[in-house]
Amino acid sequence: MEETIMKRNNFILMAMSILFVGGFLLQGCRTDVERIGRPGADVVFKASTYYKNSPKTRTEYSNVVVNGIERINWVVGDKIRIYSDKATDRDDAQHFSDYKIKSVNENGSKSEATIDNVGTSDSEGNGLVWENGEHNFFSVYPSPLTNSAVTSEITSTGAGYNHVYFNIPNVQSYSVDPSDATKLHPDMDYAYMCAAVKANSGETVMLSFKPMYTAFQFTVDSEDDAQMVLYNFSLSSETLELAGTVDVTATPSTNSAESSFTYGLPDGIAAYRTVTVNFGTDGVTIEKGHPVTFTVFARPQQYNDLTVHFETSAGSKSLALNDGLGNGVVFDPEIKYNIGLGGVPGSTYMLNVYNQNSTSTVVNALSFNKNDLAIGGYKDVVVRSYRQNKQNTATKWPVAWKALVSVDNGTTWVEHDNDNWPSWLTLSAYEGDGGINTRTYDSVRVSITPDPKQTYIHENGNAHVMETLRATAEVGSENSPVDLSLYDIYGNLYPGEIPSITKSGSHTANCYVLNRPGWFCLPLVYGNAIDQTRGNSSGYYTSSYSNYKNVDGNRISSPFILNDLGLNASECDAVVVWQDQVSSAPLINEALEVISAPSGAGLSCYYIKFHISQENILPGNALIALRDKNKRIVWSWHLWVTTTPNSSDTDLFKIRNLTYRLQPKTSSDLLSSVDILNCNLGWTAPMKFTIQTAGSTLLKFVQVSDEPVPVDKEVTVSYVSGDIFTATYASGTYYQFGRKDPFLPSNGNTGSTCTNRACHSPAGYSIVIDNDADNAVYREDLGNDASERIALPYAFDTKISDNATMCDYWNSDIAEGELYTTGNKDIMDRMVRKTVYDPCPAGFCVPIGNIFTGFTVDGGSYERKYYGPVCVYGTNNIESTSVGTPRGATLSYNASPDAESFNLFFPGSGGRSSGSGALGQGATNICGYYWTCVPTYSENLSHNYSARYMFISYIESYNFIINPLGSGEVNSAHSVRPMLEIDPIPV
Repeated sequence: MEETIMKRNNFILMAMSILFVGGFLLQGCRTDVERIGRPGADVVFKASTYYKNSPKTRTEYSNVVVNGIERINWVVGDKIRIYSDKATDRDDAQHFSDYKIKSVNENGSKSEATIDNVGTSDSEGNGLVWENGEHNFFSVYPSPLTNSAVTSEITSTGAGYNHVYFNIPNVQSYSVDPSDATKLHPDMDYAYMCAAVKANSGETVMLSFKPMYTAFQFTVDSEDDAQMVLYNFSLSSETLELAGTVDVTATPSTNSAESSFTYGLPDGIAAYRTVTVNFGTDGVTIEKGHPVTFTVFARPQQYNDLTVHFETSAGSKSLALNDGLGNGVVFDPEIKYNIGLGGVPGSTYMLNVYNQNSTSTVVNALSFNKNDLAIGGYKDVVVRSYRQNKQNTATKWPVAWKALVSVDNGTTWVEHDNDNWPSWLTLSAYEGDGGINTRTYDSVRVSITPDPKQTYIHENGNAHVMETLRATAEVGSENSPVDLSLYDIYGNLYPGEIPSITKSGSHTANCYVLNRPGWFCLPLVYGNAIDQTRGNSSGYYTSSYSNYKNVDGNRISSPFILNDLGLNASECDAVVVWQDQVSSAPLINEALEVISAPSGAGLSCYYIKFHISQENILPGNALIALRDKNKRIVWSWHLWVTTTPNSSDTDLFKIRNLTYRLQPKTSSDLLSSVDILNCNLGWTAPMKFTIQTAGSTLLKFVQVSDEPVPVDKEVTVSYVSGDIFTATYASGTYYQFGRKDPFLPSNGNTGSTCTNRACHSPAGYSIVIDNDADNAVYREDLGNDASERIALPYAFDTKISDNATMCDYWNSDIAEGELYTTGNKDIMDRMVRKTVYDPCPAGFCVPIGNIFTGFTVDGGSYERKYYGPVCVYGTNNIESTSVGTPRGATLSYNASPDAESFNLFFPGSGGRSSGSGALGQGATNICGYYWTCVPTYSENLSHNYSARYMFISYIESYNFIINPLGSGEVNSAHSVRPMLEIDPIPV
């Protein structure tokens, strides 16, 4: 019962600790008084304050706690009246004898009393003796000899019950503890008890005392003031009655009799509704942090509408004893309650869990459906835990909280470090300081991570990428990880298969390709700032990094990140920002670590080390990041996991020579060529994830403080089983113009069903929008330089920025003023110098502006339906479910309408719209958009908000459009087809 009350009340309610008082020996004395029948042996009594197998009150509150239980003391001089239906006095009217506690032995957890009979006075004995037959014994405490407010008479000896009248005063007094002025002892004369038992002659009589009152011990502190004076206190109830009667029935028992009570208000007695404690003219001073304790007695009955009222130096204040929701607390009869009030007038404790996106919507359940699990299995909630002044609800204070989980449907609760905490449930915070409003609260990400052993993963199609990756042996070791900056996309040491990389050594990038499991590391170098091909160990063309901003908004002064930002490696960490796999199948299964240059590394700088196991490797993409001591991301890298056999063995990763037009849409047929990769950046096989077993548990947020508070909030957390994600076709990553970091691929489905690829953020970042998780990604308005884009690589930029500030983010030569002349404007479309923000692997870059102009008769835009193959050099490709290839167009590599030259495949990869980051701008299989590194410009060479891309649309039958010189908003996100780096063409 007490535990239930603690859960639902707005004040501290502590169950009274009372000890069974055993062995109180009452010794009767023989007298010469005549009795009914013959005189017999003295009746020997034992007495205890015992009720319902657990004592509920005491004659004195000892404040001595033994084994967590407060000892009960009898008091020397206390008088107990005992009745017997076989006893009488000199005038045949007395059926009782008074007994007096002579001595008390406080023995550890017990208080034992020796009792002498005292009769009607301390000097006159009238001890009870045995008579023949069964005896009915009754007892009341205190004796009416001590307190006339309680009386007793045997009203029916045959029925064996006793009629007891008691009267609890409506103004109650106290005495101050001489050793502690904050403890006010009540007048224990009103701690009425009664007992009854049947016994046969010669038995030891056990009198089990039952309380005839309900006691409320209040512990009151000053809540708002350092010091406060308490003058008067009152306790009120519509059902409060301070006088009453009890019919006590004697029942047989060998050791502990039960008593049957009935209550009723005597005729002519007023029913008081309020009991008060007056603390006098000077009152009682309460120092904040040093509460005062006092006790109020009331009639033994159930209460659920109690109100307390304080007269203090701070004014009059009232507080209803309810649960904060207006429901009165139920106080059962004949029990003593300790009620701790954190302050006058007291506080209402509140704890709620709200939806992160709607801080007025209370969360009772977090149900993770298949789509939730596919996008990382997390939900963000707000925990608001506080207390508020009952008199002035605008005054609030935070209350600390912690999270518990039930192991048996709500009976037993454990904390997160307990072995029974479900392994699939993770919280970003297991405790918090609390918050008082919608602006100050604790944000908690609740993440679901189903057991990988319960997750079935396979490739959707017959490309066998996953099979090939998992059949490849691990490389490197924990102590000797492979330096990714020394290897090309095929896993060969430089110089390998990449024609643009001609010298061995480190070639850093923003994207590293992984085609096997093992231990790896990458140097903490800005993107493409170091390229040994050019013999420059400190940077690839000074302008490739020193003209650009770092995360602090300053020009980069060194290719080495820690040196440039003045960071200490020991204060930094590295994390996985996101990965396009479900959380139950982590790609990187050991924590990332910042280390000194390992043995065999190409550079003398710090590295990030990580491990991808053979059993966990999956085709896909991940973004990892370096963070400073404030957990701010200072740079990030794209890990592209796929099979990349030697270029001569596969069409997908083969490097092909591509012819383009130097001066498109003119009479000139001047042609040139570049090398291009035959797949999009981030291209990965379609995957399917199936969770075989569902899960459910009860999560509870509970308030914690120096005083226990009865407020908590239970939330049911569950997740489903089944196919949680299926990608129909292969897909690649998307890029906003000028940004180095990828955005999540699509699942490769067709038309309006195109959704995000499965994803997960082990570091707890928001990768998708909770309320638009199907096809949108997390978005923010970012600044006009690169600093915010670096710090928030996962945030889709929705701010339309003038590309004058970002036109050269992918091509440093565009920034050189001599190119912005009317005569040289076309040169911008056929030259590139890679920057630190280029998203491609080493040796590759975002293509030049005219690269796709060989796909039509003159580089202009044509629709095959109307112009036929004479103007559109290519044909459509129907999707293939067997290998997971989407619909697309196969275009000419040599600017020829000849079908034999159609061998460059461009899938309908879709794109993300500039406003929302959603997959609405041409769904997969319908359209394709391919960035170049060149912004568009007007005839007067002024900048606008768009950039050059190739546009493929309506890829069905022969009715598709190719526009090699299209233009799109810089904040849209499109595909990138990597081109081999080339030396700039001289002006």
